Amino acid sequence: TPLIIPGNPKRTVRLNLSNLASSVTTADLNELFGDFKIRSLSVNFDENGTPLGTADISLSKQSSDRLIQQFSGVKLDGKVIKFAVIDTYNIASRVDFRGRKTEFVPKAIQKKQTQKKVDNKKKKNKTKKPENTKKTMEELDAELDAYMNTSN
Repeated sequence: TPLIIPGNPKRTVRLNLSNLASSVTTADLNELFGDFKIRSLSVNFDENGTPLGTADISLSKQSSDRLIQQFSGVKLDGKVIKFAVIDTYNIASRVDFRGRKTEFVPKAIQKKQTQKKVDNKKKKNKTKKPENTKKTMEELDAELDAYMNTSN
């Protein structure tokens, strides 16, 4: 039985298809999965243009679950399609950058990990900085230089 991940049925997930025949094209997959509300679909190739036998589809979790149920065990050009759901919804809860020497943390993950701290600070301190302050070129250059120096 296929793995079905619980959660918001409308959120976008990436579905990785593997074990595809080298003859499978994007057009083939668009036709095969045309009844599903696909947001994007791509067949993967190496740097020489050789098919890797994999593809990625972005669609809602609900559509992903239906697609897997309908096509589980189905052969395409003689090979059984394998599915893996890449759930991007909860990546912030799985990544921990604390304790690293570098101070780089992707903003989206940093926001998720520190949301409770930010909420508490907002409650304590009613006067806050404007959230959309624009940085000068000099400030951006200084940040870039600081980042580049930490990776050396």
